[in-house]
Amino acid sequence: MPQRGVLLAIGDQDWRLVAPGRPAEPVPVASLEPVEAAGKVRQRLMELDPRAQRVCLGLPADWVLACPIATADLPRRRRSFAMLYRLEEALPMEAEQLTAQFVEFSPDRAMGLAVQTQQVAPLLEALEQAGLEVPAICPTDWLAAWAYVTNDVSAAPDYLILVHDQQAQVLRLVSGRPAGWYSCPADAHQILQSLRVDRVLAPLSSSQPRLAWIGQDVAGLEGQLAGQGYQLQRDTGMQVLEWAARAAAQRIASQAGWVNFRTGRLAQTHLDRQTRRLARLTAVAAAVLAVALTGSLWGRGLRYQAAAGQSIRQQEALFSGVFPGQGIPVNVPSRLGSELTRLEGLSGGGGDLPPTPSALDTLARIVAAMPGSVRLRLTNLQVSPTLVHLEGQSRTHADAEALAAALRSGGMSCESPRTEVLLGGGVNFLIAGAPSDKEAVP
Repeated sequence: MPQRGVLLAIGDQDWRLVAPGRPAEPVPVASLEPVEAAGKVRQRLMELDPRAQRVCLGLPADWVLACPIATADLPRRRRSFAMLYRLEEALPMEAEQLTAQFVEFSPDRAMGLAVQTQQVAPLLEALEQAGLEVPAICPTDWLAAWAYVTNDVSAAPDYLILVHDQQAQVLRLVSGRPAGWYSCPADAHQILQSLRVDRVLAPLSSSQPRLAWIGQDVAGLEGQLAGQGYQLQRDTGMQVLEWAARAAAQRIASQAGWVNFRTGRLAQTHLDRQTRRLARLTAVAAAVLAVALTGSLWGRGLRYQAAAGQSIRQQEALFSGVFPGQGIPVNVPSRLGSELTRLEGLSGGGGDLPPTPSALDTLARIVAAMPGSVRLRLTNLQVSPTLVHLEGQSRTHADAEALAAALRSGGMSCESPRTEVLLGGGVNFLIAGAPSDKEAVP
């Protein structure tokens, strides 16, 4: 079965899969929910042709509402909306509940067709969830009528009768386009009555209208039509579903046919499905990206942690080697820097000649500069001609900074103190500087 020619004709009991040149394949779906029915359609279609995935959904006549409307006084802007609300006036339903299509058969008249959106949408969504593409939704009888009429446009009849499944569809045609539609049982009296009603509502100029008839036989109809002056063209070559399947193949491949209800909210189901699919793909991609990014950052963090641990161990090993037997401080680099400064003071900083004033004068200046309002504890005080080194403890870094400021006021040249917070409170400080020739500030 060619993929492009598959018609899914909906019926009361069985649905049928039909392709041009092939007999109809019934799919029993009685009493099944749309999802189960769509699954059976998919399964049967795969048995017929594993490559087939696209179907034209053919709707039965009793799913479609139809009525001709006047269009002469409708505005050109948003004309389709105006036509929809004009159609609403003739139908027992609100426009918001309908998906409609229009076929204009004269400058001031159009044939309006509509389906209830909520009747078709669940079936459409179920078919899509089953993995089938549904590019077109059309009345099955209108597909057959279009295929028959366009097969020979020059001989378009005034009326076309289609008979199948014990039902008859009578279409009034104007210039080869539908201008009226009557659905009735496949009974000669009912069909003739539909023709009489239409000719009363819209009289014909000819007393011998042309009438084409395709599909099943109807007892007594042919003789009565001839007796009432109809020019009858009886086509027994193909049945209605075969004509419809031919139109469905063209409908899927192009924009053939008079109407396609795959629009409005019935087109939105396809967009919603695509949106949901894109949303799922986006969510999966975002999750994968988040996992990959988290893994990368976690791995990098582990590497940084390992490098930091190795550096700390090297510093601790160096301190233990230089000062065996001493506890390892919290900040090894700061302690090593303090020891280096202290050792440089003990060595005289390169053997410079003793400057003037002497170390005792420098010590006196240090003592005189001590701030009386700050509580301090000096644990190490070293004074040389070129170096002043003070170690001790204070309550805060600000106190240590106050001591350094006082020393500068007393004629010392020193940098800001280096401090280390103690676990029990307070800070250790180290102030390194040198005597200055500057006079003390009184």
